[in-house]
Amino acid sequence: MVAHGTPERGAQWFSLAIDLEVHVSGRRPYRVNSTYLVPAGAAIGEGVSLPIKVDPNDPSKIAIDWDSAQRAPARGEVRSVGASGFAPGAAPPERADHIGELERLARLRDSGALTDAEFEQQKAKILGS
Repeated sequence: MVAHGTPERGAQWFSLAIDLEVHVSGRRPYRVNSTYLVPAGAAIGEGVSLPIKVDPNDPSKIAIDWDSAQRAPARGEVRSVGASGFAPGAAPPERADHIGELERLARLRDSGALTDAEFEQQKAKILGS
């Protein structure tokens, strides 16, 4: 990611103009600036790598795989800089990620974006059951 705009305060999902530097196997790197729907808590900023899919017929059409993207620390979570470890006494990152993801799914269900069955299916995947 090269640059991005500023989200609206308190938004759970927001549209954000993002300037991406795209690296696709077999192609020269290129840049695309577009607006994307971004979940709150996504780790975004200059220099962040995001998992993407590129339309083979139109390289300007890019989908960001937010389910596979790195997450920002949960509120109150302490993470070491430049490492995936966590500071003593902090919640383990995988637990914090589970809580944040479950909260996000609940909001999507409550908004009608997910059915109860879809919510339960995704919840089971997160909890590993």
